[in-house]
Amino acid sequence: MAAQSQIRHRLANYAASNKDTAGAVKHLVAFFEKDGLSTQGAQAVKLVADTCFTGLPEATKAAEDAEAAAQTARAAGARGGE
Repeated sequence: MAAQSQIRHRLANYAASNKDTAGAVKHLVAFFEKDGLSTQGAQAVKLVADTCFTGLPEATKAAEDAEAAAQTARAAGARGGE
């Protein structure tokens, strides 16, 4: 991989690890325009997948916590608001 492409790839990785989705996308687009899937297919696909699912674990945990809170509130309401 050319040095410029390596830099773009690393910048995209760095941005994704810092949850900077816009920055990751910007660097990925530059990477794809120059080399893209033709030279680093597996790494590019992994980086795109990681970027797409940024924040998913946190969102899943928040949804589970909200569901648990709702169940607790329903149970308290069923008992007459003890």
